[in-house]
Amino acid sequence: MNKALYIALTAAILTSCGNKPSGQEAEKTTTETPASVEEQTVTVEEPKEEVPAQAQENDEEKQTASLKSQMEQMTPIVVKAPASFDGILKPLSGNKNIKLSVISKGENGIVDEDTWYKSYGEYAPCHKKWIGHIQGNDDSFLPFLVMPNTYEDYYFGDFEYHKDYNATIYGPNKFQREMGYDCKIIVETDKEFKTVNKIVDFRNFSEDDEFSTECYTKEGDTIYVSAHNALVAVDGNTGDIIWMSKPKTCNSHFIIIDNSIVCGYGESGGAHYVCVIDKKSGNVTQKFNVLKSPYFFAADGDNLYMRTYSYDYTLKIQR
Repeated sequence: MNKALYIALTAAILTSCGNKPSGQEAEKTTTETPASVEEQTVTVEEPKEEVPAQAQENDEEKQTASLKSQMEQMTPIVVKAPASFDGILKPLSGNKNIKLSVISKGENGIVDEDTWYKSYGEYAPCHKKWIGHIQGNDDSFLPFLVMPNTYEDYYFGDFEYHKDYNATIYGPNKFQREMGYDCKIIVETDKEFKTVNKIVDFRNFSEDDEFSTECYTKEGDTIYVSAHNALVAVDGNTGDIIWMSKPKTCNSHFIIIDNSIVCGYGESGGAHYVCVIDKKSGNVTQKFNVLKSPYFFAADGDNLYMRTYSYDYTLKIQR
């Protein structure tokens, strides 16, 4: 009798508890409950992200329209044509210039620029991208302004992220691909793409259709640009040329180190070399050959990292 009652009571308890797990299993369920709630919270929040995304798209359209309006109202800095493309040099400044020596070199993957930037990008003066490498992929990129009619049928071609500003370089749409080639107009904005700082117009600098500017860098009121296979220093207020290095000195990016500028030059089937240029005069103070055309530079302390077409170099900076 007592045995039958015990069995009945046990069955009733199990039924009323819904076979609730006991002991360790119950503790496990209690422990997992917050994770389950967190997952539900994430799932619920996902649809809400669609609203900010739409708002962001509208904000970008307004931002682009604002930038275009600023450009239409801004008077550009028109760079004067040089008296000679053979070089416009000033006497050496007397300031001490750096010297470079090769520590090491090794082959790279040619197309693995992003890998190089991940290693040395924080030490580089800017991160350059050609717009053809941006269109059609997942890079986050503001749908940047189309040039106003005052700048003819120009489109953006090169794009440079600098530490304190951004520079977009525009050229004519030569091949009907809505991309700029042989770029001659540079638009500098703040880092947030809200304000146009200045427009630098190189169209009067050269009538050569193949002429193009690269690597816009500013220091104070001076603008430095790679143009016509040379390095050019321009007065950022008047557009006057301060100095222009000799031809075949620079067709790469460059980096300012103390009183010197380091750049490179190379041509298919020809020589490839690095030049150290006096920042105040445009004179070359050092020049040495490398295996392939230099592209990018990044300086960390006394080490200068250089990316060339198919080799990566580490150079020693001697101050």
